Parts: sequence; structure tokens; C-alpha cells
Amino acid sequence: MGPLRDRTVTLLLAGFLTSLVVIVGLTAFGLLAVAAALASAASGASPLFVAVEAAAPFVAGLMLVGVLSVALFVATTVAAVRRASMPRSQRLARVARLVERVSEDAREFGLAERFEPTHKERLADLKRAYVEGEMTEWEYERRLETLLVEEGDPDERGVGDERRRRSSPKRGRESRKRGRESRNFDREFER
Repeated sequence: MGPLRDRTVTLLLAGFLTSLVVIVGLTAFGLLAVAAALASAASGASPLFVAVEAAAPFVAGLMLVGVLSVALFVATTVAAVRRASMPRSQRLARVARLVERVSEDAREFGLAERFEPTHKERLADLKRAYVEGEMTEWEYERRLETLLVEEGDPDERGVGDERRRRSSPKRGRESRKRGRESRNFDREFER
């Protein structure tokens, strides 16, 4: 979900843009008021005092709207950054955990949880690596088993022991050959 699809970010951005339009409008009306005041000023009045007197309410309004505009900009930026998708990676999560061990402030922010890939993302990465030939069928099954056990899938608990007994490095060579043939078939089928 992109940051602009979030209702809070959208409302804050709309408020910020509206405040910019108000600033432009106040500036235009202020300049017109100053010009009108200078044009109708009495001949003995100082033009500087006439201009300051005409512009004072507009300057006060501009300052208030300017402060509001800055606050809305900061809030919009913070909200968008918080909702932006962050890259998820086991490596980044490990580094974040190390930083959290050292810094109490980092623990309060919870970086490790933000970088930790979800179960679905880890499963998709595992499948991608297997299909691309980065691992054997035996390695794939072992990592898949570990992932399912970590997730706590009740259907897969205890199944790994049986799989480990059936598969061995010797059988791994045979399964690598079958795995390569299967992946080649999959690649041909995808084309």
C-alpha cells in the first residue's frame, strides 16, 4: 500500500496544499489592499505608514497560515514515511537487532520488526531461489521445513524428522539431477 493511498496522508496533503493556496490568496489581497491604500492616501500622509497600516492584518494572517502550513508539511512527511513500504530482509533485520541490543532508543523504535520479512515473503523468496536453481531439492525441503516449523504450522510438525531420515546427501545428488530437470521443465512451461 503506497503512502498516498492512505487516508491520513491524503488528508494531510490536501490540508497542506490548501494552506499554500490560502497563502497565495492572502498575499494577493494584501498587495491589492496596500496598492488601494497608497492610491487613496491623503497628500500629507507618509506612504510607508499607509502601506504598513494596510498590510498589517494580511501579514498577521500570513504568519498564522504559514505556521499551519509548515506543521501540515511536517505531519504529511512523517505520515508518508511511516507508511512507505520498507525493504524487508533477514540481513537488515539481523543488523537492526544488533543495533537494538546496543541502543535503547533503537529498541523503542522497533526497527527489527519493521525489517523482518513476513512468512509469505520468506516462502516466496525460498520458492524463487529453488526455481532459479540456487539450491537443490534437498536444501529446498530442509529450508521449507525450517520455515514451517518457525511459523508453527501444526500440520508440518514432526514431518521433518521423517523427511530427514529419508533424504541424505547421497540421495541429494540424485534429487539435484531430478530438480534440475524439473526446473528446466518449469522454465519451458512458463515461456
